[in-house]
Amino acid sequence: MEEKGERKKAGPSLTLGESTFSLAEIYLLLAFAIVADLINWIPIVNVLVTIVAFPSYWLYFIIKGVSFAPTLPALIGNLLEIFPVLSAFPMVTVGVAVTIIINIILERAAATKLGRTVTKTAGTASKFIK
Repeated sequence: MEEKGERKKAGPSLTLGESTFSLAEIYLLLAFAIVADLINWIPIVNVLVTIVAFPSYWLYFIIKGVSFAPTLPALIGNLLEIFPVLSAFPMVTVGVAVTIIINIILERAAATKLGRTVTKTAGTASKFIK
């Protein structure tokens, strides 16, 4: 029976515990990335797609609570699509997939005692880098 105040998750999760991304979100993020990569073959349109995709992914990851470091592959993939020769490669899709995978790995690592220690140490170290 469901406790008062608890919410059920909308769909199945990729991990056993609480996850930042549900399977539906992962499918939609990757589908949007694939469409963006297919459109990026058109020379002038690739800049316009990057102008839309870059802030869209960045904002979505911020809303989901993903820290900045794991989102770097998606951001780099989006920025590389500006260049005509590189836009032939699926940089956006690879960047988003790597970002999701890194986030899942960090979530699973944080679930273990050693992972919490490493995450805490990395978080402390990142404060000095800023």
